[in-house]
Amino acid sequence: MPSPSFPRDVTDDILQFLPVKSLVRFKLVCSSWCSLISSPKFRKTHFNWAYQKPKLSTHKALLSTKSSGFMLLDPRTPFGDNGDSMVHLGFPLEREEGHLRIVGSCNGLVCLVLDGKRDFFLWNPSTGDCKKLPDACSPPGDRYVHGFGYDSSSDDYKVVLVSNYVHTRTFELGTLGHIESKVAIFSLRRNSWRIFEEPNKVIHKLFRWDYDSFPGSTFLNGAIHWVNTRTIIAFDLAKETSHQFPAPSYRPGFFKMGLGVLGGCLCLIYGCFHDPYPFELWVMKEYGVGASWMKQCSLVNPDNAYSSEEFYAPLCLCTSEDDAFILIRRRRELIRFNGRGEILENVHICNNSEKCDGIAFVESMVSPN
Repeated sequence: MPSPSFPRDVTDDILQFLPVKSLVRFKLVCSSWCSLISSPKFRKTHFNWAYQKPKLSTHKALLSTKSSGFMLLDPRTPFGDNGDSMVHLGFPLEREEGHLRIVGSCNGLVCLVLDGKRDFFLWNPSTGDCKKLPDACSPPGDRYVHGFGYDSSSDDYKVVLVSNYVHTRTFELGTLGHIESKVAIFSLRRNSWRIFEEPNKVIHKLFRWDYDSFPGSTFLNGAIHWVNTRTIIAFDLAKETSHQFPAPSYRPGFFKMGLGVLGGCLCLIYGCFHDPYPFELWVMKEYGVGASWMKQCSLVNPDNAYSSEEFYAPLCLCTSEDDAFILIRRRRELIRFNGRGEILENVHICNNSEKCDGIAFVESMVSPN
């Protein structure tokens, strides 16, 4: 009796609803399945379906420390006494010694940079596909910020490297210097870097902020975002220009800000070390509209330690009855809060001398190669 077969369109529909791990295995079934699953159209359809289902286990959080490497976390799963629910991941490529810092994530791809250097990698933690980018062309300067995102207008993934430097001119009476910034952009589609001077001159305001306090970049609505003292700096990947909009108004003494995305909205955490509830979570309900900032809640301080080392960075939202969300604290501890700012659980992930990076991502079949 011949084995049953399904029409091609039925098979396609079934495959696009399967998890990434299954699809990786099923690429080995036959050449037609491998060709289908590897096609850009299938990858995009599969990701769009997973992205719209936040309750599925396809939504993950990736953590990185120098001593422990990479750890994968399902945000809906309890941390466990010692972070037992975290799965350790090996990085597939050889590289120089150092901490691989997380630059950003988009469509299942994670951008990494080797700490203290400008060696960049694009990695899909779900499939293991990885690519070392060509050496970054070096815009002048010794202070840098990074970003990563997707330009839908050109179907291209881009890495942004912003530098700050002193431009000097020599005259008969002496030397005059002023601060300038330049931008280097890597295009995955072109597989190359280029340097240019951003025309709006907004992005140079990034360096008015203490570099060591930068919480990193956040990608949303086709733009990479960084937070300054009182403004959000956004770099549009399609137009390759920067603009700014105001951060929420805050009381005197508030500082140490962490920027992120919760529930599809830009969010910001302010820190102040003179109150019983020293941190506040604000959400921008309408993108780019300063008046739409709304205070979500005040956050409980786990140990009442009001030091300048305190710092929260938003990581991800866990869809549940409590609207729970997870934050990284002091770059070394994970804390799960409920929607009222009360602590549900917390766990240390590295020692006090280390830094931990974290990013939320959705599992996908998108490949950097």
